[in-house]
Amino acid sequence: MSLLDLADVVGLLCLLGGAVLCLSAAVGLWRFNDLFSRMHAGSKPQVLGVLLVALGIGLRTRELGDVGMLLVMAACHLITVPVAAQMTGRAALRIGQADSEGPVVRAWEERMAMLESLEEQESRLQEEDADAGQDPWEAWREPERESGAAEQDEPAPQDGPRA
Repeated sequence: MSLLDLADVVGLLCLLGGAVLCLSAAVGLWRFNDLFSRMHAGSKPQVLGVLLVALGIGLRTRELGDVGMLLVMAACHLITVPVAAQMTGRAALRIGQADSEGPVVRAWEERMAMLESLEEQESRLQEEDADAGQDPWEAWREPERESGAAEQDEPAPQDGPRA
């Protein structure tokens, strides 16, 4: 068996493995119930499956231009699929389409509630400062000015007895 025959066999095995992984991703998208399981099935095995298919094609076709195109395709796939899955999950959390029983959703809801309370506090403080007609930073700087002025008005200590 020559080296080219071995590359053909390994290429066929990669093609077969990649096809099985892509099929498992499709079955996972069809069978899983919740969003996060479907996202996992649509991203993890599918990316590895596409990479194995690209490797198998690259081993079978020994053209430099074809292999370069496969490398570009694999790099784009590695960059875009995880970002798309993360954005899909984030959008589902924001609009409330995720399963509310999971720990991810509870942690997200706690963070969002904390963020909303902080935003409410900030807007309330800005309204109070606007009602008072005062710059909020000015109120923070005033104690420094008063303490500096008080130190300057104090008489300097004198040495020796007073007459």
